[in-house]
Amino acid sequence: MSLWDLELERGLLAYTMRRPMTAKRVSTLRPTDFTDPAHADVFRAIVDVHNEGGRPDVEAVRIKLRQGGRSAAASKLPSLLKCAQNIHGVTEAIAVLRDYGQRRSLREPAMEIAAAAEAGDMETAISLAKQLSESLAVGADEGGWPWIITSAEAAAHSIEAMEARKERPKVDLGPFRPLAQHLLPGNLVTIGGETGAGKSSLALMVSRRWWACTKARAGIVSVEDRAHVWGGRALAHECSVNPTARDSMTQDEWDDVARASMWLKQNEPYRFAILERNDVWDVERHMRRLVTAEGCSVLIVDYLTEITDLSASRGAPRREVMSNIARRIKQVAKQLHVPVILCAQLSRPSDKKHREPTIFDLKETGDLENMSEGIVLAWKTGDSEDDRAFAKIAKLKDSEKRPRVQLIRGSGGELRSLEPVDLAPMGNGKSERLRQIGGYGQ
Repeated sequence: MSLWDLELERGLLAYTMRRPMTAKRVSTLRPTDFTDPAHADVFRAIVDVHNEGGRPDVEAVRIKLRQGGRSAAASKLPSLLKCAQNIHGVTEAIAVLRDYGQRRSLREPAMEIAAAAEAGDMETAISLAKQLSESLAVGADEGGWPWIITSAEAAAHSIEAMEARKERPKVDLGPFRPLAQHLLPGNLVTIGGETGAGKSSLALMVSRRWWACTKARAGIVSVEDRAHVWGGRALAHECSVNPTARDSMTQDEWDDVARASMWLKQNEPYRFAILERNDVWDVERHMRRLVTAEGCSVLIVDYLTEITDLSASRGAPRREVMSNIARRIKQVAKQLHVPVILCAQLSRPSDKKHREPTIFDLKETGDLENMSEGIVLAWKTGDSEDDRAFAKIAKLKDSEKRPRVQLIRGSGGELRSLEPVDLAPMGNGKSERLRQIGGYGQ
């Protein structure tokens, strides 16, 4: 890397520490994208401070470096700050550094392999080539570039995935049981629904049954509902009364709420991240924290159409923005090796409201259909709370089953069970025929 490129590293780091709010843009880089080890250490400190909720200015970065025993990098801060403050085209600078980092990760090992081969040490050359192949496999999704495998290796991966699916504990989702088979690490399952149809409640039911099966908690990233809303839903799912109807509750019902509250406190099946800012960068950051720091093994993001992307170009088409947000969420799912349930609002004209939806009603959410291994759509028959709500599996990879269910709610509005139904249009499609074909309890 030339002196100009090193100056680019210095300038970008100085720019970030002088303008800490830009840290979220710089965090798309990796330490390996920096040539100078001290620069990489400073970058790590900036990201660490920001991830901890702090302001990554010069003093905070200096303290973080000293705490980590990186005094050499801390001593370079004064020289970094002598760089020009204004970096024109910060996004382009980030792209240049990322590109250099990816090239080095290939070029340097390749040079070592060539040197070993020229020296006649074929055993070392083969060993280094295998290591390079493995590192490419691990970093493919994170780095954003493909890696090459043979057909035999691809078949082996497929067999391993099938074996993992057999060994995975069966999450009981009643008639939606086929969906449970696709809650695999790195998979994205979308629940789309009308307002009030129950998409958030359905996601919470799935996560509750996930805990009942695996005893592993779910992480919920909420960009719309506040903590008390999720708390009410969680309580309602554990007791037989509406915990928000305080004035009309009997002593026995209060005891039931107290029992449910104690159970939630002791078992903690959920961890919530209630976002004040809806930027996709904050969503990603909290997804990582829920998995790495809180031990969550499945994530729920509620919901897509409320998430913004501050890094998107002004005037960018909504479809493009939504596609990018969904793609970034799925990349995090792959990196964290957990399934993600992504809730999304259906976008439908008023004359189609309350009719059975199709995947085309997700059209304004970009390429979400192609990115999702499974899609569930929920809708209601009317606007009142007493109207019935239904859901169906609209897409499921490697499965032909497309069950439909009625969402059975309890007195607190909580989702109690999924009852399979036969839902078929009649005449010109303006009316529907419902036939109960069996029941599934909790």
